Amino acid sequence: MADLELTRTSGDRRAYVLDGIGTLRLQGLASRGATIQAGGAIWRIARRGFWQRRIEALDAAGTAVGEFEPHGLRRGGTVRWAGRQFALRPASNWRERYALADGEHELAILDSKGWGSTTRQGHHRRQRGG
Repeated sequence: MADLELTRTSGDRRAYVLDGIGTLRLQGLASRGATIQAGGAIWRIARRGFWQRRIEALDAAGTAVGEFEPHGLRRGGTVRWAGRQFALRPASNWRERYALADGEHELAILDSKGWGSTTRQGHHRRQRGG
């Protein structure tokens, strides 16, 4: 399992780098949206609607390619990306740690640090046989 860390860039409080993968730049009032660049592609990430909690990803042409639909009262939710569906579920009862899973197969473990932190950590599990 590779260790990946989303790190704030020096000199720009709104930009982060996931070394060897891509970048994330927060945008908008209260940083409620973001632009992500990876592998030559660019996506715009934002909440849809004023009261809705759903987050949508649009490609450069403005086509919806992914979304996150959170659970009502529980942590986690459903991630849909390029026609596939994944689960984002709590991986710890004591920490803000989540597992991104395809069925029972965990693809990544994501650790979230508290307010004011400059990093987000992720542990990526490489999928076997595919």
